[in-house]
Amino acid sequence: MKNIITILSFILIVKISLGNPNKIIIALHFNNNNFVEFTEYIHSKTNVKIFYSDPSLSELRVSINTDSISVYDALAFVLKETDFKVQVWHNNLIIAKSKMLISELPPYVDAKNNDTVKSITEEITEIEKRYLVGRKPDVIEQITIGKNQNGNKVVKTKIKGKITDKETGEPIIGATINIEELGLGGVTNENGILNIAVNSGKYNVRFDCLGYSTKKFLFEILSDGEFETQLEKAVISIQEVTVKADRKTNITTKSPGMEKITPKNIKEIPMMMGERDIIKVSETLPGIVSVGEGSAGLNVRGGGSDQNLFYINKVPIYNTFHVFGFFPAFNSDIIKDFSIYKGYIPAQYGGRLSSIFNVITKQGNRKNFTARGGINPITANLTVEGPIKKDTSTILLSARSSYSDWILAKINEPTIRNSNSNFYDISALYNRDINKNNQLGLFYYQSNDYFKFSTISTNSYSNLGASINWRHTFT
Repeated sequence: MKNIITILSFILIVKISLGNPNKIIIALHFNNNNFVEFTEYIHSKTNVKIFYSDPSLSELRVSINTDSISVYDALAFVLKETDFKVQVWHNNLIIAKSKMLISELPPYVDAKNNDTVKSITEEITEIEKRYLVGRKPDVIEQITIGKNQNGNKVVKTKIKGKITDKETGEPIIGATINIEELGLGGVTNENGILNIAVNSGKYNVRFDCLGYSTKKFLFEILSDGEFETQLEKAVISIQEVTVKADRKTNITTKSPGMEKITPKNIKEIPMMMGERDIIKVSETLPGIVSVGEGSAGLNVRGGGSDQNLFYINKVPIYNTFHVFGFFPAFNSDIIKDFSIYKGYIPAQYGGRLSSIFNVITKQGNRKNFTARGGINPITANLTVEGPIKKDTSTILLSARSSYSDWILAKINEPTIRNSNSNFYDISALYNRDINKNNQLGLFYYQSNDYFKFSTISTNSYSNLGASINWRHTFT
C-alpha cells in the first residue's frame, strides 16, 4: 500500500511539473522568424497556450538558438528588449505591459485584534512604504517614462513634458509640475513645454494651472523620456481675500516692470461698438496714459508715443489703431497672451526707449472646427479655427472690416456727407507639429485704413507683415 501511494505521489508531481511553463524544457532554433510562428511552435510541442492582444507583437522577429530552455525563460529572453512582461496564469502564459496579475487574495486580518494589526504595521519595509505612497487613492493614473535599460540602478534622467488644454488641444502657458517627494518643480513655456532633471524612481506628481483642475499622477521614471498630459478647465470658488500693503516686502521677481493681461481679463474688457480694445485697457496700468482724448498714441512713463513698439507674433506693427484711435488693430478673439515691458526692454526685442507691447495669438483649436463673429452698425468680424490634422496641425483665420459710409451719407452737412472712412485687417496662422522636438508656425497680418474728408484731404495707412517661427527643443 505504501509503495502505491509513493508511485501516485510521484506521478502527481511529474504531472504538475509538466504543466508548469517554468519547468517545461524545450529546444528552440529560430533565426529572424515571425513571433506568431514562434508561439505556435511552442504550443504544438508543449501544449502551453500563449495569450497576448497587442498587434505590434505580430511584427516582432525572433532569433534564439538553444537545445535546453524553459518555455517561460525563452519568452522572457525574446521580450527582454521590449516593454512587455511574461506572466504565468493557470499553467499558461500571458504577455502584457501591465503589472503582474494577482493570483491570490491577501491574508485576512481581523481589525479587532489590535496587537495583530500593530505587529503587521511595524513589519512594513521601506519598499512597501514607497509602494503604499504610490497607491494613494487620489492618484488617478500612472505614467511610465523611458525604458528599463539600467536594471534597478538609480540614474539621472532628463524628462520633457507637454501640457495642453483638454478641450482645444492648445498648449497651456504657465502650468506647473510639482514632484512631492523631492520638492522639485517646473513651469511650461509659451509652447506648453517643460524640462526637468530627476533621478529615476517612482514619484507622486501634481500638475496645476490657474483656471484648470489639479491633476495627479504616479510617475515611474526609468530613463530619459517624454510625456504629455491634458488639463481640464475649472471654476474655482475662493473665500474673501484681504490685500494689505507691506513696506518691507522685497521685489524678488526677475521681470520688474513687466505686466501681463490674461485672456480672462481680455474677455472682461467693456466693448465699444462690439469691439474690445486691448490697447486702451493698458491705460489702466501704472505709468501708461493716453496722449489725449481722440488720440491714438500712448505715453509710457513719460516717453513719447513714437518710443513704443508693438509686436504680434514677432511681426512689428506701426499703426496700432483704426479710424484714428476708435478701434484697435488687433482682434481680441485671437489673442492668447498680451505682455507689456515698461521697466526694461529684453535684448531680443531690439531697442525702444519706452516700452514693448508683445501680443501672442492662439495656435488654433486642435480638436474641433469653431467659428465666432460679431456685427454692429459700423463693423463686422469673423474668426475661424480648427485642425487640418487632429492634434498635429491647425489653422486660424480672422478678418474684420468696416462699412460706416452709410452713416456719413445720412448727415446733412455736405462736407461730411461726401466723406469716406473704412478699414480692414486680416490675420492668418498655420501651426504644425513636425515631430516631438520640432514645431513650425507661419503667421500673416495685413491691415489698411482709408479716410477721405470730402475733397479737402485724403489719408491712408496700412500694415503688412509675416513671420516664420521654427521651434526646436534640444534634448
